[in-house]
Amino acid sequence: MPETADPIRQHSVAAQAAVYGCVSSAIAIAVETTETRKAMAITVVLTVFVYAATHAYAHILGSGAVRGNMPVRANAMAFVDEWPLLCGGIPLLFGIVIGALLGFNVDKTAELAEICAVITLFGLGMRAAKVQGATSRGVLTAGCVDALFGVVIVGMAVALRH
Repeated sequence: MPETADPIRQHSVAAQAAVYGCVSSAIAIAVETTETRKAMAITVVLTVFVYAATHAYAHILGSGAVRGNMPVRANAMAFVDEWPLLCGGIPLLFGIVIGALLGFNVDKTAELAEICAVITLFGLGMRAAKVQGATSRGVLTAGCVDALFGVVIVGMAVALRH
C-alpha cells in the first residue's frame, strides 16, 4: 500500500488481504486431517506466509521488477505490505490456542478455529463497509456476506470430517 494512497483505499486493500488470509487459512484447516494442534497451527502459519509471499512476488512481477524497473527497497516493501494477509491467520491461531486451553480434542479445536474465522470475516466485512461510508444496512450486509464465506468453509470441513 503506497504511502500516498487514499486512507479509505488503504483500509480497503488491507481488509481484502486480511479476508484472503483468513479464508485461505480456514480452508487449509478444513481440508487438513491432522492429529495435533501443533500441526494445525503450523499449517495456518505456513499457509498465510506462502500466500503472502506469492502475492508479493506477483506484485513485483507485475510492477516491472523483472526488467529492473523496481528498486530493491520497493521489492522488499512488496513483502512488508502483505502484513494484513498474515494477520488474517491470527484468529485461527487464537482458536487453536483456546481449544488447547479448554482441553478440546483436535476436531473440536479445528471447529473452534473455524468459528473464529467466521466471526472475524463478519467483523472485517462490517469494518470495511463502514470505512467506505455504507449505510447501517450495507454494513450488516457486508458482514453477513463475508461471514457466509466462513460458513461455507465450516460446512465443507464438517462434511470432510464426518
